[in-house]
Amino acid sequence: MLYSSSVSKLKTLAKDKFKEKGIYGVNLEDWKYTDIRRFLVSSFSFDLEKKFSSKIDSETKKYLENFSRLDAFKIIFIDGELFSIDRVEKPNFFLLTVKEVLNSNKGVYRELFESSLKKTSLKENLPFNLLNMSYFEDGFFLYVKENEEIKKPILVLDLTTGSRVKQGYAPRNFIQLGKNSSICLIENIKRKDFEKSLYCGVLEAFLADGADLSHTRVLDYGRSSFSFSSLNIFQSKFSNYNLKSFLFSGKVVRNEMFSFLEGEGANADISSLSAVSEKQHIDSFIELYHKASHTTSSQKIKGIYGGESCGVFSGGIEVLKGANKVSAFQSSSNLLLDKKSKVKARPQLKIFTDDVKCSHGSSIGQLDEEALFYLRSRGIGEVEAKEMLIKAFANEILDLVDVDIINSHISKYFAKLFN
Repeated sequence: MLYSSSVSKLKTLAKDKFKEKGIYGVNLEDWKYTDIRRFLVSSFSFDLEKKFSSKIDSETKKYLENFSRLDAFKIIFIDGELFSIDRVEKPNFFLLTVKEVLNSNKGVYRELFESSLKKTSLKENLPFNLLNMSYFEDGFFLYVKENEEIKKPILVLDLTTGSRVKQGYAPRNFIQLGKNSSICLIENIKRKDFEKSLYCGVLEAFLADGADLSHTRVLDYGRSSFSFSSLNIFQSKFSNYNLKSFLFSGKVVRNEMFSFLEGEGANADISSLSAVSEKQHIDSFIELYHKASHTTSSQKIKGIYGGESCGVFSGGIEVLKGANKVSAFQSSSNLLLDKKSKVKARPQLKIFTDDVKCSHGSSIGQLDEEALFYLRSRGIGEVEAKEMLIKAFANEILDLVDVDIINSHISKYFAKLFN
């Protein structure tokens, strides 16, 4: 693929910078519980030029059919390549792939995408953002003009067939919402359990004054695959970002999320549920930067860990000098199902101004033995009783999803915990 000189230069700089810095080690506070130095990025290939002739397997076909009745604008990537897209090119709404934007004559949209790369791709504290910048080839591009409400959701499916060995995927996704516009975005990333792959995706969203982005993510990276991804959200005055994230598998996962509340009255609500077992390692890193007065945020993070799995939560709230009347709340609750499962939590507050309301809390525990005994005394079997208590713990996050098809898929993923 041919890139403009500015994009080519950024990709080269990012690759050189990543090689210079390498992968962070546990000597850094933000990485002290996730040691990925033993994991070699070089063992994965990001080359997608080779076209695979193998047909889509029956399992993937069936999975796609499940979403056929959802009334949505759909973008489907399979094995890192565009499979289908409900392409939209209207003055008020523009939905294409990144590859199409970079190769088209739509100069204004190409400039929007390229300017976003310059703003975020070379940040020193985002090593996998650098890796993504080095190797990205495609992704989705979404632009909504001011005062437009897109009522149909946008569904993005990122699937694999398992036919590519040790494949690296680095999609770069872009969203620009104009003033007082709104969309509902649903992402589903799914890998085969037997597949050894690396996902290194980046999504960047720019919300103008009063814009509203409702974002649901269902992440099933597979029990043998790695994922190191980043969400970068930039919010102007009175914009609203609502994230509901569900993670159900991944051998080693480091999901980073950064929200920059840059305009007065901006709000970010983050709700997340991780539910894994076996020897899976899930690291959720969230940083919310309150850069303007009267901004608000909430983080409700829940984790369920069975087998020998490990959960890590690093949640930061930073209120910059001069950002007064800020209200920020963070809570992390974790449930350990087995003796060998564990959780490390690092909630943090960094406040550089007065007149704010900020709080954080973290809890780690096991199933309530008294509640379990009560249920069993009523004739409920031990396995069913445990399922009931686990689901009761998770329902605060599960109940936030109001799309029936997505609810059904989340329920199926959640049921894997008991099989």
